[in-house]
Amino acid sequence: LVYMENPCEYLLHNGAVVMDCPRAILVSVFDNAQVCNYGHLRVSFTSNLKIVCWEFCTRSHEEMLPRRHLHKAIPHPIQSLLPPSPVNEFGLTPQFVRCLQIAEVVHEMRDLISFTVQSGLGPLE
Repeated sequence: LVYMENPCEYLLHNGAVVMDCPRAILVSVFDNAQVCNYGHLRVSFTSNLKIVCWEFCTRSHEEMLPRRHLHKAIPHPIQSLLPPSPVNEFGLTPQFVRCLQIAEVVHEMRDLISFTVQSGLGPLE
């Protein structure tokens, strides 16, 4: 889920559209928690409204736990009974971080991939 406060849209000279929102909330829902990432969202679209770039710069994040998890922790130290966090110190899941890493590798290999397709040469040639 994404919540935005006063987003602005800009039409570029090439027909592309940029949506910019300095105050946005990206909410991830898990079985045992919700994570709210607060930050700046900028999305670039082609003239056909296909997403070209999605940038979310996180300023902070919060984990929200169901009350039933906290109720169990009242008689004991809270840290030992809370469910493990589904996110890292940046508010991102390991799966999401892995997806970003793969996207970065594919992005860096785009020239090599284009050359391979154009030349018809395989990796061993």
